[in-house]
Amino acid sequence: VSLTTLIDDLEGRCRGAVGDPGFNPGSTLQIAAGMRRRGHSSNVKTRTGGDSWDDDALEDLRQRLTESGGTDPLIDLVLDFRSTRQRRATIVTGWREEVAEDGAVHCRLDSAGTSTGRFSSGESKGEGGGRNSQNMPRPSDDPRFRNQVVARPGFVLVSVDFSQIEFRLQVDF
Repeated sequence: VSLTTLIDDLEGRCRGAVGDPGFNPGSTLQIAAGMRRRGHSSNVKTRTGGDSWDDDALEDLRQRLTESGGTDPLIDLVLDFRSTRQRRATIVTGWREEVAEDGAVHCRLDSAGTSTGRFSSGESKGEGGGRNSQNMPRPSDDPRFRNQVVARPGFVLVSVDFSQIEFRLQVDF
């Protein structure tokens, strides 16, 4: 299932939950109106003092409903819609924009890229851009994203876990 199909499905399910074929789950104003029609208020406020319906506010509402024995499927649908749409925009579309003329996505690994001495990944200097490849979702989160990154013919991808590497190096040296 493509992300576009999944997003369209979530959008349709949101519309069904609200009972409005014109409902736009990407519109904060329409989410606010839909939640108010369902009798919900937000404990999270905007800078101007109005009700916030961002992800934190929806998580808070879900928690309050759960504690009182209630539930509202629209909350999960909206959160899933937002998350999936955000992943498509930042990962799928963002990575496509980073493909170089040679058909590869380049990044720069820096062995001393942070003040703590940890590895970092960022834009590839001299390659005309690059990608922070550390921001790729874990396969357990959604394997569809990782499955899009493949090695060129004749090459292999190597995944390395540097967990506690700094500590281990200090012990050995």
